[in-house]
Amino acid sequence: KYETSLKDRVNNLIIASNAINNVIVYPGQNFSFNTWVGPRVTEAGYREAPVIYLGKLVPGVGGGVCQVSSTLYNAVLMANLKIIQRQNHSLPSDYVPLARDATVVYDGVDFIFENTNSDPILLVSDVKPPYLTVAVLGKKTDWTNIKLETKIIETHPFQTKYTNDPTLTKGSKYKVKNGRKGIKAELWRTIEFLDGTVKKELVNTSIYPAQPEEYKIGVKPD
Repeated sequence: KYETSLKDRVNNLIIASNAINNVIVYPGQNFSFNTWVGPRVTEAGYREAPVIYLGKLVPGVGGGVCQVSSTLYNAVLMANLKIIQRQNHSLPSDYVPLARDATVVYDGVDFIFENTNSDPILLVSDVKPPYLTVAVLGKKTDWTNIKLETKIIETHPFQTKYTNDPTLTKGSKYKVKNGRKGIKAELWRTIEFLDGTVKKELVNTSIYPAQPEEYKIGVKPD
């Protein structure tokens, strides 16, 4: 689900979604998100929208594209395909559970998976308010069901950061940013096979660093 009022972000979702729609991935072939979607630049129609950078939301051209890569990541996991490359954000995403996000940066961080099936698969992606939907279409092999489970392994408290502000009256305090606890999470995939056997595998371990709570402290004389 996405926020429909953020028009520039929705614009970016639609462009990236269209780029991966109706893509055929053949047996043994790797799919690279960055290769198919291409540079996130204004010349390609992308607009400026919030992106996560070093634990903060900052303006950036192509903001929102990571929701497409993350939704694709989940579809690929549910299709029992092999993940070659994936990296989590520095902050948890509000549109997917912990450890189920996949950040991408063109010429930097890619999301890559392999079609390990013996037949081709077709990627289908669509944006219809308020949902982005990605599907992997193909033939099931020897499995019947997939279940994903996130486990929080560790949590870490956030620190508090104070900065003197000469524009605020001495003794006053102003909160600039809420703190976030650090989280280490694991994603497990359970695969049920036609013969009744079950396989449980660790898909990834994701670390979301703690983010400090920030305050401004007044130092201006009364």
